[in-house]
Amino acid sequence: EFFLRPLLDDLRYFNFEFNANRALYLGFGSGMHDLVWLLVEEPAELFAPGASRLADGWEIHYRIPAAFIARFFPGFALTRGQRLRANCYKCGDLTPQPHYLSWNPMQCDTPAFHRPDDFGLLILG
Repeated sequence: EFFLRPLLDDLRYFNFEFNANRALYLGFGSGMHDLVWLLVEEPAELFAPGASRLADGWEIHYRIPAAFIARFFPGFALTRGQRLRANCYKCGDLTPQPHYLSWNPMQCDTPAFHRPDDFGLLILG
Protein backbone atom coordinates (compact mmCIF):
# COMPACT_ATOMS: atom_id res chain seq x y z
CA GLU A 1 0.00 0.00 0.00
CA PHE A 2 1.13 3.53 -0.69
CA PHE A 3 -0.39 6.47 1.16
CA LEU A 4 0.20 9.96 -0.28
CA ARG A 5 -0.74 13.21 1.45
CA PRO A 6 0.13 15.89 -1.15
CA LEU A 7 -0.30 18.99 1.06
CA LEU A 8 1.31 19.38 4.47
CA ASP A 9 -1.58 21.47 5.86
CA ASP A 10 -4.32 19.09 4.65
CA LEU A 11 -4.91 15.66 6.27
CA ARG A 12 -6.60 14.22 3.16
CA TYR A 13 -4.62 11.50 1.44
CA PHE A 14 -4.74 8.87 -1.29
CA ASN A 15 -4.53 5.17 -0.44
CA PHE A 16 -3.16 3.23 -3.44
CA GLU A 17 -3.32 -0.55 -3.31
CA PHE A 18 -2.37 -2.76 -6.23
CA ASN A 19 -2.23 -6.54 -6.16
CA ALA A 20 -0.01 -8.86 -8.22
CA ASN A 21 -2.63 -8.83 -11.00
CA ARG A 22 -2.47 -4.99 -11.12
CA ALA A 23 -6.02 -4.64 -9.78
CA LEU A 24 -6.39 -1.25 -8.08
CA TYR A 25 -8.08 -0.14 -4.89
CA LEU A 26 -7.89 3.64 -4.56
CA GLY A 27 -9.27 5.47 -1.56
CA PHE A 28 -9.34 9.19 -0.73
CA GLY A 29 -10.10 10.91 2.57
CA SER A 30 -8.63 11.97 5.90
CA GLY A 31 -8.94 8.71 7.82
CA MET A 32 -9.92 5.08 7.58
CA HIS A 33 -13.56 5.74 8.51
CA ASP A 34 -14.22 8.48 5.94
CA LEU A 35 -12.20 7.09 3.03
CA VAL A 36 -14.12 7.19 -0.25
CA TRP A 37 -13.43 4.51 -2.84
CA LEU A 38 -12.52 6.12 -6.17
CA LEU A 39 -13.35 4.44 -9.46
CA VAL A 40 -10.90 5.56 -12.14
CA GLU A 41 -11.62 5.23 -15.85
CA GLU A 42 -8.79 3.36 -17.57
CA PRO A 43 -6.60 2.91 -14.46
CA ALA A 44 -4.01 0.91 -16.44
CA GLU A 45 -3.60 3.82 -18.86
CA LEU A 46 -3.47 6.46 -16.12
CA PHE A 47 -1.19 4.72 -13.58
CA ALA A 48 0.69 2.31 -15.93
CA PRO A 49 1.05 -0.46 -13.33
CA GLY A 50 3.52 -3.25 -13.95
CA ALA A 51 3.83 -6.39 -11.85
CA SER A 52 6.31 -9.25 -11.83
CA ARG A 53 6.05 -12.54 -10.02
CA LEU A 54 9.29 -13.54 -8.34
CA ALA A 55 10.45 -16.84 -6.84
CA ASP A 56 9.70 -15.54 -3.34
CA GLY A 57 6.83 -13.11 -3.98
CA TRP A 58 6.09 -10.30 -6.39
CA GLU A 59 6.89 -6.67 -7.11
CA ILE A 60 4.93 -3.83 -8.61
CA HIS A 61 5.56 -0.34 -9.95
CA TYR A 62 3.21 2.41 -11.12
CA ARG A 63 3.10 6.16 -11.63
CA ILE A 64 0.89 8.81 -10.08
CA PRO A 65 0.53 11.76 -12.48
CA ALA A 66 0.56 15.24 -10.95
CA ALA A 67 -2.51 16.06 -13.08
CA PHE A 68 -4.42 13.30 -11.26
CA ILE A 69 -3.50 14.77 -7.86
CA ALA A 70 -4.53 18.24 -9.09
CA ARG A 71 -8.08 16.95 -9.68
CA PHE A 72 -8.42 16.76 -5.89
CA PHE A 73 -6.00 19.55 -4.94
CA PRO A 74 -6.48 22.32 -7.53
CA GLY A 75 -3.27 24.10 -8.42
CA PHE A 76 -1.10 21.17 -7.32
CA ALA A 77 2.16 20.88 -9.28
CA LEU A 78 5.41 19.07 -8.61
CA THR A 79 8.35 21.35 -7.91
CA ARG A 80 11.92 20.86 -6.74
CA GLY A 81 12.11 21.04 -2.95
CA GLN A 82 8.39 20.41 -2.54
CA ARG A 83 7.41 18.57 0.64
CA LEU A 84 4.81 15.82 0.67
CA ARG A 85 3.82 13.28 3.30
CA ALA A 86 3.64 9.57 2.50
CA ASN A 87 4.09 6.07 3.82
CA CYS A 88 4.48 2.61 2.34
CA TYR A 89 3.21 -0.49 4.03
CA LYS A 90 3.45 -4.22 3.58
CA CYS A 91 0.86 -6.25 5.43
CA GLY A 92 1.20 -9.99 5.96
CA ASP A 93 -1.64 -10.54 8.41
CA LEU A 94 -2.96 -13.66 6.63
CA THR A 95 0.41 -15.40 6.23
CA PRO A 96 1.68 -18.36 8.28
CA GLN A 97 3.90 -15.90 10.15
CA PRO A 98 1.93 -12.61 10.42
CA HIS A 99 4.15 -9.57 9.81
CA TYR A 100 3.92 -5.85 9.04
CA LEU A 101 6.39 -3.36 7.61
CA SER A 102 6.24 0.40 7.17
CA TRP A 103 8.69 2.87 5.65
CA ASN A 104 8.01 5.48 8.33
CA PRO A 105 7.39 4.27 11.90
CA MET A 106 3.83 4.17 13.20
CA GLN A 107 3.23 5.71 16.63
CA CYS A 108 0.73 3.11 17.83
CA ASP A 109 0.77 -0.23 19.62
CA THR A 110 -0.90 -2.25 16.85
CA PRO A 111 -0.57 -1.77 13.08
CA ALA A 112 -2.81 1.08 11.93
CA PHE A 113 -1.90 2.30 8.46
CA HIS A 114 -4.49 5.08 8.04
CA ARG A 115 -2.69 7.57 10.29
CA PRO A 116 -1.78 10.72 8.31
CA ASP A 117 0.20 12.06 11.28
CA ASP A 118 2.57 9.07 10.96
CA PHE A 119 3.35 9.63 7.29
CA GLY A 120 7.00 10.42 6.58
CA LEU A 121 8.32 13.50 4.82
CA LEU A 122 9.20 13.29 1.11
CA ILE A 123 11.23 16.14 -0.34
CA LEU A 124 11.34 16.23 -4.14
CA GLY A 125 14.76 16.64 -5.72
